[in-house]
Amino acid sequence: MPQPDPPPTVPLARGPLVTVRGLTYRVGRQGSVSVLLNRANFEIAPAERLALRGASGSGKSTLLHGLLGLTPAGADVEGRLTVAEPGGARSYDLRDPDAVAPLRGRVFALVPQRALASLDPVRRIGRQLAELVELYGRGEDPRTLLARVDLPPTCEDLVPGELSGGMARRVALAMALAGRPALILADEPTAGLDPLTRDRVLGEIDDVCSQLGAALLLATHSDVAAARLCARTIELRDGRMVEPSLVG
Repeated sequence: MPQPDPPPTVPLARGPLVTVRGLTYRVGRQGSVSVLLNRANFEIAPAERLALRGASGSGKSTLLHGLLGLTPAGADVEGRLTVAEPGGARSYDLRDPDAVAPLRGRVFALVPQRALASLDPVRRIGRQLAELVELYGRGEDPRTLLARVDLPPTCEDLVPGELSGGMARRVALAMALAGRPALILADEPTAGLDPLTRDRVLGEIDDVCSQLGAALLLATHSDVAAARLCARTIELRDGRMVEPSLVG
């Protein structure tokens, strides 16, 4: 299927696209506090693809959600986020979810692990995509977004319950693209998929990052996914970050 080729959306900047310093995430009450993420520090360059590795419970999803300010009530979050924007680098306090909310969709976009659960079960896919396009004002119609992830225009008329697992992942990726983000956050995008579907989903992520010039932060425990998409990896072990190294 022919793919549209828009201009890259990553801001032209020297140095990192995103810098994270001291990201810490605690939950619980006084006397019974769990540290899920402990002073994470890392950088991502424009168009770089970085794998965030670790076993289940190591803090991968917590880190992605912390960047977006999507933290549950009662969680204690610390850290700073610096983003290269067209007018120059801007710093955000991650303790304030309202401060980073404007970044969602336009700078960062999340492809959630539970893709099907992230969709409205009673509304057609085309309508859900159209609302995101209108929200972000980036001009691409639902059929263009579906084409980017190699789904036919007839998917517009489907409701989520009519999607296969692989199709749901690709629809979630299409939704993440609605704001032409500079950085795609992919949370275990191949979990539970058979090898053929896994390879197809990885291929679509590879393609859309290339089309948009977008960076990728891939949270995964899959050696195959990390080696296929990323040149660098960071390990998380019990919420602590290990030095980056080359993948593969």
